[in-house]
Formats: sequence, structure tokens, C-alpha cells
Amino acid sequence: MTTAHATATRRFTSAFTEEKITDAAIYLLALGGFYITYQTLYQVALTNGFPPDQAVVVGALADLAILAYSRKAVQEVQQGRSAWGIRLIVAALSMATVALQLRAAWPHPTALGQHALPAVVWITGLEMMLRGKLRAAKAARRQALIDAGLRPAPLAKLRLSEWILSPWPTFLVWRIMNLRSATADTAKAHLARTWTKTAPMPASWTVTVPAVLATVPPFKTLERPRFALPAATAAAAPAPVAPLPTIKHTDGTEATPQEVTAFLGALPAAPGKGRSKAEARVYQDAVQQIADEHTIMCTGTLIARLLDVSPGYVSQLKHVTI
Repeated sequence: MTTAHATATRRFTSAFTEEKITDAAIYLLALGGFYITYQTLYQVALTNGFPPDQAVVVGALADLAILAYSRKAVQEVQQGRSAWGIRLIVAALSMATVALQLRAAWPHPTALGQHALPAVVWITGLEMMLRGKLRAAKAARRQALIDAGLRPAPLAKLRLSEWILSPWPTFLVWRIMNLRSATADTAKAHLARTWTKTAPMPASWTVTVPAVLATVPPFKTLERPRFALPAATAAAAPAPVAPLPTIKHTDGTEATPQEVTAFLGALPAAPGKGRSKAEARVYQDAVQQIADEHTIMCTGTLIARLLDVSPGYVSQLKHVTI
């Protein structure tokens, strides 16, 4: 566990440091652009008759507005919102300052490029930073919904070579995977049962499918994928064909196999198929309590697989009163 924790900490620290360095570099570009813009706007204000003390304020207002709105855009994006309105305001203000700088540098080509470059670099860097933070925020929100059982986990993708070399069988596999939430090997096994009677299965499947055929039930009984149950009920339950999700500690580190075994061994027997939602809720609370004792992160996906139900069923249990 110490090695896994150290590795996870090192990866997180590395990613965190790289992100902060990139953000700091973008803001350094902004400071350089703001200084040049301030000098230009200050000279324009003096030319238009502003006294020096007011020219300082006029020169700083545009840069302060751009900085304030850009920070607001970053805050909105970190919460998973695109904030297009605020980003357009920042771009419009930046373009306005560029226009004033180009007017001051006209008509010298070199001066035009030098005045436009800082603002263009700043806008480009800001958009890159916002897009990266927005992708990260959406991914975190999507994963939180998956862990809470409010959104199905993404299915594994089939290889491109399978689509190219055997498109129709691969489409049938993909269809079963999406309709039944089955794994690729499970879908291939069910199709292979039919094909072995009428036509040979694709040659690329002969490596993995025969071993899966012995453990996968016939297609007509596959209402949903079977998941691993706790050790207390494993003997009485049918053999699972899909493993438990990755079990992690509350600090985000992955639990070792020994810790997973100890946690599953401490779980009570899951209620049977004829259970009520109240019984399922009691079982969920018991698993949550044991998970807290073992510092295990108890997600909706884990509860769903222990109860052998869909994640949507688990999301309904929070409304059940005991």
C-alpha cells in the first residue's frame, strides 16, 4: 500500500505542478501584454486631453476589466460551465485594446506586429487554459455521476482492425454490448453459439471465445451482466463473468488485493432477488458502514454490482425511507 500510495502521490504532484507552471506562464504573458497595453492607452489618454492622474486610471481600467473577467471565466469553467458569454467579453475587450494599439502604431508594419502580438498571445493562452480546465471539470463530473450510479460506465471500445476486417460480426458484438451492458467476450460467446451451428466463427475469435463459452450462460438468460458478489454469498451465487470495479480508499489510492479481500469478507450476505427496496437500502447502509471502517470508497457502482442490479436502481434507494 505504501508503494501504491507513493506512486499515486507522485503522479498527482507531477500533474498538479505541470498545470500550475502552465497557468503561471499564461499569466506572465498576460502581465506583459497588460503592461504594453497600459502604456499605449496612457499615451492615448494624454493625447486626448486627460490630465496625467486620470490618464493612469484610463490606462488601467481596460487591463483590470480583462483580468477580472478572465478570472471569473476560470471560476465558471472549473465548475463545469462553458462561460461563453464571459469569454466573449474578454475577447471583445482584448480586441478593443488591440485596435487602439494598432491605431497608435499605424502605418509601420513592424510596429503593428509588435503591438498586436502580446494581446494575441494572451487570448490564445487563455483559451487553451480554459478549454483544458473545462475538459477536466466535465470528466470529473462525469466520473462522479458514474460512481453515484446515476450514469452508466462507458463500455470498452472494439479494435479498429475488427471493424475493418470483420464489420458485420463486429457490429453485432457492439449491438449486444450496448443493449445488454455486456463485455466484448460475453457478446462474442453468445454469437459464437449460433455461428458454430450455422457457420464458423471469425478466426480472430478462436483464441478467447472457447474459454468464455464454458462460463457464459445462453443468450436468452442474459438479462444483464453478472457481477462478483461478496465472499459470504459467493458459494451460493452463479459464477460472475464481470469483475468488481476498481476499489479505492477514501483518499483516492487503489486498495491492495489483500485489503479488497478483507473488505469483501466483512460484508454481510446480499439480500435475495425477491428483496424490497427497503431491504436493499439496509444492505447499502451496512456496506457503507463497513466501507467507512476499512476506509474504502463506497460508490454507487460498487453497490450495484454487489446487489446485481443496474446503477439506476441504486440511485433510487436514496429516496427510500427505512
